[in-house]
Amino acid sequence: MSVFFFFFFWSGLDGEPTPSLAEYEAKYGDFDSVKLLFEHSIVYELVKSPILGTVKDARMVETLHNRYLVLNPADEHLTSFKLVVDSKKNIQGITIEVLAPDGKKTHFDLTTIKLQTESNGREVYKVAYPNVVKGSIIDETIEFVTPSVWEAPNFYHNVELQFDVPAEKVRFSYIYPEKWEIKLKRCKAGEDLPVEKSHDAAAGLRKIRYEANDVPGIKDEPFAPHFKEVAQYAEFMVTRFSLAQASFNADQTWRDVAKNFVSFLDSNDAKLSTRVSKTARELTKDQSENQKIRTLVRYVQENISNDDRDAKNFAKILKTGQGNPFLNTALAMRMLEAVKIPARFTLIHSADDGYFDPNFISHHQFYLPALMVGNRLVLPYVKGLSIDHIPEPFQGQKVLTFDNYGQTKIEDVPYSDTGDSAVRERYELTLQEDGRILVKEEKELNGSMAFMARKLLEDESESKQQEILKDFLTYEAGEVKDLKTEFQNYEDPDKPLVMILEYAVDNLLTITPDEVLFNTAGLFAPMSYKKSKVLPKMRTNPVRVAFEQVSSKDITLNFPASWSVDQIPETVQLSNAFGEIQAEYQAEGQQMKIHQTVKLHRNEASKESFPTLLEIVGSKSRLEIPTLVFAVIASE
Repeated sequence: MSVFFFFFFWSGLDGEPTPSLAEYEAKYGDFDSVKLLFEHSIVYELVKSPILGTVKDARMVETLHNRYLVLNPADEHLTSFKLVVDSKKNIQGITIEVLAPDGKKTHFDLTTIKLQTESNGREVYKVAYPNVVKGSIIDETIEFVTPSVWEAPNFYHNVELQFDVPAEKVRFSYIYPEKWEIKLKRCKAGEDLPVEKSHDAAAGLRKIRYEANDVPGIKDEPFAPHFKEVAQYAEFMVTRFSLAQASFNADQTWRDVAKNFVSFLDSNDAKLSTRVSKTARELTKDQSENQKIRTLVRYVQENISNDDRDAKNFAKILKTGQGNPFLNTALAMRMLEAVKIPARFTLIHSADDGYFDPNFISHHQFYLPALMVGNRLVLPYVKGLSIDHIPEPFQGQKVLTFDNYGQTKIEDVPYSDTGDSAVRERYELTLQEDGRILVKEEKELNGSMAFMARKLLEDESESKQQEILKDFLTYEAGEVKDLKTEFQNYEDPDKPLVMILEYAVDNLLTITPDEVLFNTAGLFAPMSYKKSKVLPKMRTNPVRVAFEQVSSKDITLNFPASWSVDQIPETVQLSNAFGEIQAEYQAEGQQMKIHQTVKLHRNEASKESFPTLLEIVGSKSRLEIPTLVFAVIASE
């Protein structure tokens, strides 16, 4: 089968000729694959009584069809299929066709795809596609059926319409009974999802339909918004349901949403209130207000688990040490109130969920509990999270605050931590005449960096921690040997996490009779902890610096008496819309000292401004010095 016929047969939708593999590579070569067609449909079929002829039920059929061209067969996600069994969805059918560039076709369906049980007990359908190469086309269709709307009602949907790879054609449709009402969430302020609406009165059904062509892929890039903040998607819900003799109306106000969670705040038992108050007072005796907040939140974080779905009251939590995120948050609130510190129970909207649409009244926009204590957002159920740190997805977002009576208010979360969030790095390097470099790094992490590092290392073996710590090493080249590590304040999230790394590096010094070339290999990089490399011309996302960030480096270079610094770099000072950088260099005797500071300002701008950001944080920043030259002093 010729390459042209191969692509025409599989991709020539609507009778149009399609590009060759070479043309696809030229257009989409930055991605591992391209979706030739993605279709998602949800159809409710009315079920009538055979005797009376009246509608008694509705059957839901959901179909996903994904046809994609493989450009990088090394990506294992493209060369295998995995579907986790959902107890709420009956899998009616799976059909897969794998077509190789030479025309060979391989077929899979439910008779050939094995159902397997993973170590965690989940049941999954799995299959590895054979002989997938560049140019292979995979065509996957999955059909789910819910025989009765009463069996597993699903009145909320969140449908992807844009992906991390390009899509040539995207189709979505939703068909539902005419007596139902639905509400679509906006993906952006003032911008409705462009859907076509139609009504089939004879069938008693309504339809919404979405169609898009040449949908760009959204890459995971540094300094970018969250995926759903820039992607297109269809998030919607049934707001009014009527079928047979049953009907319901969804929540109409945010107060209605809040009332679903008020039960977590109720605690009228006098004995229980005394127990909570006594515990809170004993833990915080003779402490300041700030110390009391820190102590009580830490107590709940460290002593109450989150995995008891059956927990119903504070008494059981205090007795067993087992709760859940909602009750643990309410318990922390009551303990704070017991020592006269007001706290507001809230539900958080996360940037991971995209734009907050105030007119889309649904708990799917607010489902994570938290406390607002003054201007602090506190999560009493997240172990190791300091009260001074607000996780980045929540900064600048909305929270729904409410009390026992369901009185509600939508508030704003601050854009930055209330504590120190700086990254401070100290280096001491000894350059040896045998070509080895002895390195001691000391990294002081605060705020989000400290929290993420602790989570990465949590519950890992010493050998696994060593592997993880290699990602924190400054050096991007050379051969690292004899790595030794030490932690300070690992168990105390209210203090900076300090990581001390000692090791030797080979292959970074080039020594000649006249000079020594030192390949700095990332030592002077503006931000050692952000190593992602993106070329400006390949940027797909707008630029976002989510919050104010400060980092500093103090570097001491020790070198042999027979070497001297050939040329001391000039002082650096630069500022632009995204921040500022400074660097000072001093050399005296057999030492060179460097001090760098990088400050980033919270900012949002178009992708075209990415080169301006790179002036501050990129490899072409004026802070970056690829090579230092030392002159060799001739011996007398």
